[in-house]
Amino acid sequence: MGKAALLYVGAAIMMMTGLYGAITRTGVETGSVQADYESQVLAREVAQSAFNMLMSGVREDFQGYRPVRRLVEYRDGRFSMRALGKSTGPVLLEAVGDVLESRHRVMGVYELLRRSPIAALTFDGPLGTVTSRGTSWGITGLDGDIPSATLQGIKTKSHGVRSILAQADAAAQAEMPDDQVTGVAGTGDFVQNPGLVTFHDIVDMVDALPLSKKTVLTGPVSWNGGEVFGSPANPVVVVINGDLKIAGNMKGYGILVVKGALDIRANGSPVWEGLFIVQGSATTNKMLGTPEIYGAMALIATTPSGETGGEPDAGLPGGHFDVTVFDGGGNVVYHAHQYDDRYNVTGVNVLRPGCRQGGLCWEDLVLNSGASKVTVETEGPTPQWVHFQTSTGTPLGEAVEPGSITGLTVSGFNLCQLPGTTPEQVRSSRGAAETVRVKGSSGVLYEISVFHHLTGGTCRAESQPGQYFVAVPPINFLIGGNAKITMSSVALERLYTDFPLLASSDPEYLLSDVRETASDTGTELFVTANSTDKAIDLQEFFY
Repeated sequence: MGKAALLYVGAAIMMMTGLYGAITRTGVETGSVQADYESQVLAREVAQSAFNMLMSGVREDFQGYRPVRRLVEYRDGRFSMRALGKSTGPVLLEAVGDVLESRHRVMGVYELLRRSPIAALTFDGPLGTVTSRGTSWGITGLDGDIPSATLQGIKTKSHGVRSILAQADAAAQAEMPDDQVTGVAGTGDFVQNPGLVTFHDIVDMVDALPLSKKTVLTGPVSWNGGEVFGSPANPVVVVINGDLKIAGNMKGYGILVVKGALDIRANGSPVWEGLFIVQGSATTNKMLGTPEIYGAMALIATTPSGETGGEPDAGLPGGHFDVTVFDGGGNVVYHAHQYDDRYNVTGVNVLRPGCRQGGLCWEDLVLNSGASKVTVETEGPTPQWVHFQTSTGTPLGEAVEPGSITGLTVSGFNLCQLPGTTPEQVRSSRGAAETVRVKGSSGVLYEISVFHHLTGGTCRAESQPGQYFVAVPPINFLIGGNAKITMSSVALERLYTDFPLLASSDPEYLLSDVRETASDTGTELFVTANSTDKAIDLQEFFY
């Protein structure tokens, strides 16, 4: 019994010793894992702090700040960072944090850019057939050099393809491969929305130009080689009333409006810098050969009376109304085609904020004018349509503080009671519109005109109960060969004087392609810059 008890006690001691050893090893291992985790967390914090410092320095001196710093003592570890890129950008930012054996890397691309209000290619209206041939054509909203000029300064980005209608967006995406359409949103950059600028606004402005400022040709027109229109220093406006066929080399600078079908043949090699607009429906518009368009292109579907959309009226029945805002000098500040349809309204709230996308420039022209007192007047066939309210109950026509005006609308009218007219007629005379005019002590500050944009002068009938519209013949589009459509800020800037609505946004900073990786300090301090890195195209970042 004694020996048995002794053996039992010895076995128990050995078991407890083994168990204690196992617990000790587990504790050490757990502590090691915890320490590794903590060092990884700290390395990440160091890398992120360095990345923020790097981004702040590049923002302060975007053109010149390109540091390379290695293993700088910082908090509980060390950081390294560098910036690579041309003075115009984009800039590759890379920050590395080291704590003990842990390394954390943060990378991203920083850009200083502007955004264009228009896409490289716009479909304004329904699409019938869309056909793409081959893989050599391309559409891009990314800015760059053009044949006549090298880009200097800040790049501009836009979308690749914009469609006004959902039907057109679906048709375009179904046929046009993603990798041949790029833009601010990356590869496959298709968007569907009205955009900041409608090409109808531009065509209306072109139509309103006097003949001395444009060349008007009667179609059909054929260009077979050697034609030159304008120059980079003197862009022109060319309007073709009819079809255009191009079967050779030609060059143009400015705005080209084709009110018919476009046919660029397989041997056609036109180069146009500016805006290329094709307005018409039913026929197929072809872009084959090697055409190059730098600036933007639009295809617009219209009825004979100029109405667009091809869908039931979203706003008032019986056609549609336009809105034009003028400054004190009578200059157009903002024009919205089919305002009721675009914003699904049956009247106009003059105080709607902003000066685009439905906003009617009240702050810009009245509240920011510095005028202490203003008077509001109306002109038009039925002034009772204008509803004016102030916080003090002051009647229309008496001087009030601009900030006391709480309501100013043009509403309650029957569209058919307005005579049919055009934007150019309204610009020359407000008589065919319902106009609100605001005056300060120095004269007119602001005018807004609401008018029935229907040149036939007749109202629409119901096509079916509750729907008032005329079907728009769809656009048919064929692109192939080596056709290129490229957004270009240089080409568009040449047009700003006469067409200020084309101006790009103010400069803005954009951080993209951010990615983080964790490793140990045995890895390379900085990544190897080579063209095989598809997440960030490092070829952009060398001089």
